[in-house]
Amino acid sequence: MNWWALFLLLSCLRFFPFDTACGEIQTNFTADPGKQGKYFEKHLEPEHWTAYIQTFADADYEHMWQSLFIMGNLFREVAQKVANHYGYRYPIEDDQRVTNYLYHVKALPADTTDIY
Repeated sequence: MNWWALFLLLSCLRFFPFDTACGEIQTNFTADPGKQGKYFEKHLEPEHWTAYIQTFADADYEHMWQSLFIMGNLFREVAQKVANHYGYRYPIEDDQRVTNYLYHVKALPADTTDIY
């Protein structure tokens, strides 16, 4: 588990106070996600909760990569909605560069000594 990436995801989800009934930001930050997001299941849409719990991988390297990419997808979706709601621009180009880099690193042979 990449704990720094998880920290960023948790931070983003804290600003994602979506009402599960209608899917719009409307709690005005009154929803309590709890310490380390222990109440996320209560506040997140079911598909976001499912994706969130898939970000916790076991010790298998392939599962770690899968959880990292799921985390990136969840972060991207949530961050874009939050940015749009508050009138900010989500840096999709940076997101795509980072995602492409991660896919490149994942595809490298195990004995690689250089990334490029």
